[in-house]
Amino acid sequence: MRYNVDIIGELTLDLGLEVVDQLRSVYEFNKIELETYIEPNVYDEVEIVICSNGGEFRALSLIMDEVNKLKEQGVKIITRGSSMCYSAGFYLMLLGNERISNNLCSFMIHEFQLSTGYDSLTGNDNYIQHQKKLQENLDNWVIENTKITKEMLLEYKQKDKWLTYDECIELGVLTEPKEKEEIIMTEQEAIKCMKEYGYTVVSEKEFAEMTKLQIEN
Repeated sequence: MRYNVDIIGELTLDLGLEVVDQLRSVYEFNKIELETYIEPNVYDEVEIVICSNGGEFRALSLIMDEVNKLKEQGVKIITRGSSMCYSAGFYLMLLGNERISNNLCSFMIHEFQLSTGYDSLTGNDNYIQHQKKLQENLDNWVIENTKITKEMLLEYKQKDKWLTYDECIELGVLTEPKEKEEIIMTEQEAIKCMKEYGYTVVSEKEFAEMTKLQIEN
């Protein structure tokens, strides 16, 4: 079964908590099924549609925790970008085992946006150094999950880095699209081949008529 979640608009704490509740309900449902039944009927896929201009890091972190719990259950996470995946929306995309979008979707990555509230220079400096460590952890996570290098991330500092669909495919932000299966033969060619080998080929309608039970009064 597949469960669908939408993250539309700015990722506020309220929106993040709504998403957490949905993801947690999937986790708890699966947990009960797995603990109760020999053949559990679980959600094996969660698709998260993302159309966001960014938002709060704490909301992103809460969602990441719930997604990781689902992955531990064996749930496949599909993230689907739509229109825009900026800042926190970009990081949300990377949560997917499979990451897809259409070629009109726009992506953007940048450093933390923050404002300091300390009265002292030392307090502000300590806070900034702490945030830099968090940014480094986030950068390492991006490097591990894409083809984006540390050098490339350094180039992105102090500015917004905009990425197109094709660039995201090249950088491993999005999953390579699956190649269409090559058709070995058409339906008409298959029917012709079967007839040449002496088989009788009938339509579904004809087969249904042939296999009807005849009830005599």
